[in-house]
Amino acid sequence: MHRTVTENSSQYVLAWKRDIAVLTAGNVKVTVNPRIRLMPVQPHTDPHGALATGYNLEIRDVRNSDAGDYICQIGSMEPKEIVHTLEILVPPKIDYISPVNKMDIHKGAPIRMECRASGNPTPKIIWSRKNNVMPNGEANKTGNVLDILHANRHSSGHYKCTADNRVGQPDTREILVNVLCKYVDSR
Repeated sequence: MHRTVTENSSQYVLAWKRDIAVLTAGNVKVTVNPRIRLMPVQPHTDPHGALATGYNLEIRDVRNSDAGDYICQIGSMEPKEIVHTLEILVPPKIDYISPVNKMDIHKGAPIRMECRASGNPTPKIIWSRKNNVMPNGEANKTGNVLDILHANRHSSGHYKCTADNRVGQPDTREILVNVLCKYVDSR
């Protein structure tokens, strides 16, 4: 995040704030957070021909808790504030899957598979089936839970849960479903 002050910068005080907490005042760091520091901007001429100078606010080792609004306040007789919003993007990670790897189920019984993931933005969960269509004939199904009301031999196979939020790579887990059918001896 950066902000520059133009023209006669000695008449201005540049401050960075987060909510009501003052992080910096002028070139002095006020916060005790060791991950926050001021970086001077190389003086340069802005598009209007005025001399521009100031400080960038740098946050090292960014964490989810750093997300939010940061306010650059340029103080003079009439202070002006510019709000910079920091959004932390986090790749998807499947945190919970049930059953874990494999499920043996009797023909006619209901099947329930569940997959939950974290990330920012919130990941979308898509169920698909390896080398096959879903039992209802669709290519995939969206949502945390995949229910099959009555298992049959066509329900057997590898089911894949994919969490994707377009940040980094999607996260994927597989569940093998075996539908146990009764063997009838016709002799």
